[in-house]
Amino acid sequence: MTTASHDQPVFPASGSKAQHEWTPEDPLEPPEQALLDHALAGTRLDLVSDGPVDHGAMRDWGPAHTVRAAALRHLLVAPQWALHSKGVSLRGVRISGRLGLESATVRCPLLLEDCYLDSLDPLTLDYATVPRIVLSRCRVAGAVSANLLVVTKELHFSGSVFEAVVRLAGADITGQLNCSGAKLTGTDGDGTWTSPREVDTGAMRPWSTVAG
Repeated sequence: MTTASHDQPVFPASGSKAQHEWTPEDPLEPPEQALLDHALAGTRLDLVSDGPVDHGAMRDWGPAHTVRAAALRHLLVAPQWALHSKGVSLRGVRISGRLGLESATVRCPLLLEDCYLDSLDPLTLDYATVPRIVLSRCRVAGAVSANLLVVTKELHFSGSVFEAVVRLAGADITGQLNCSGAKLTGTDGDGTWTSPREVDTGAMRPWSTVAG
C-alpha cells in the first residue's frame, strides 16, 4: 500500500472481489479512492454532470459510478481514514450492497444527493447515533430501518423515492425532519411510514406523495 498526502491511503483497482464484497484489507476501486480524497478535503464527490438526474437511469450505473457500501461504512465509523468535519458528501453515486449502520456511532454527516442505494436488504440505522443524514433526490431500493435512531442535527429525505418501507419508530431527532417531496412505494401491512418519537425543534415537513 502506498500513501498520498495527508496520509490518505492510495490503492490500486482490484477487480478481484465479488461485486459487493470489501474488507479493510482489500484495495479500493477508483470511485472509492476518490471518495476518500473528497472526504479528507471536505468537498463533494460528484460523478454526474450538471442538471437533473433521471431516477430510471440510476439502475444502469456501472463501476464508474459505484462505491461499495462496506467501504462507505468503514469511512463513516472507523478511525483509519482521515476526513473533514464537513463529512461525506456524494452526488451521482451508486452505493452497492447493504449499508448496515445498526448501533454505530457515525463520526460525521452523511450527505447523499441523486444517489442510488441498490440493495434490496434494508438500510439499517437502528440504535445508531448520527449527527446529520441527508438523502436528497435519492432512490432507495430496500427498506429503511431506523428504529430508535438518534439524530443530533437533521434528517433530510426530500425528493427521494423509497421503494420499500421506512421505519423510524422511537427515533429521536434534534432539529428538522424534512421529507418534502419524498415518495413511498412500499407497504408492510402496518403502513409505509412509522413516525419518530420526537422531533425536538423545527418543523416536520411531511411526505408529499405516498404511492403503492
